[in-house]
Amino acid sequence: MKRNTLYITILLVFVYAFAKAQTTDPAYLVNVQKASQLEIDAYDPADLEIGMLVYNTDENRIFEYTNNGFLELLTEKNIYTGWFIISGEGVVTVSDIPFTPSQVTFSAAANVESRDIDSDNGTGNNDRGINNSYGTMNGFANDTGATLVQQVTFVGGHGNSINDISRYASSSNCIGVRYGDQNGSSLGKIEAAFGAFTADGFTVNVNYTDGVITVNSTNALVDIQPDDVNNEALLVIFTAYK
Repeated sequence: MKRNTLYITILLVFVYAFAKAQTTDPAYLVNVQKASQLEIDAYDPADLEIGMLVYNTDENRIFEYTNNGFLELLTEKNIYTGWFIISGEGVVTVSDIPFTPSQVTFSAAANVESRDIDSDNGTGNNDRGINNSYGTMNGFANDTGATLVQQVTFVGGHGNSINDISRYASSSNCIGVRYGDQNGSSLGKIEAAFGAFTADGFTVNVNYTDGVITVNSTNALVDIQPDDVNNEALLVIFTAYK
């Protein structure tokens, strides 16, 4: 009987300790030091250690000290991934992002024009035109508060043969695909310069540029016209950050 009483007493102690650990008493919450951006910028790096946290009262976010200085702790609530399709020149507006973004990254692939594709080029083997051009791009845009920075890179080839590559980079655009033929010559470009961040998204300004190759032929697999690019669309995947 005494042994049972001891077991019950120990059990009650553990239950009490667990309940105390699960308390909603705000006195048990972790209090992260608060500071303005100006105060954070004034910290002496010699007094800081990797992993230290501070609550930025200007941004209303928690920042962690890293090898690259204080960076905002990112969560699923301030990262959003989505898509849009470019199908012509003009302004493309992306909205319904659940926060106001400050930076965004982009990726796309030449001749991937819609959300569901599982096929070859769709025209024929050894097509010499734009439908047989391929490549991938990555770009970004961010607003540091003082200036807007954007960049894109692309590299690709051609399914007819690869005598040369098609490469492209631009600091004036965040999206860019340079369709190249088997010799790396341009069959046309789709570019987009970043417009602005909005309350729930962003805008990009799209421009199409004709290619430099002309081959007149009654054979559709050989015929190439500079304005073939105007028939192209581009599926763009983006990730926005608060």
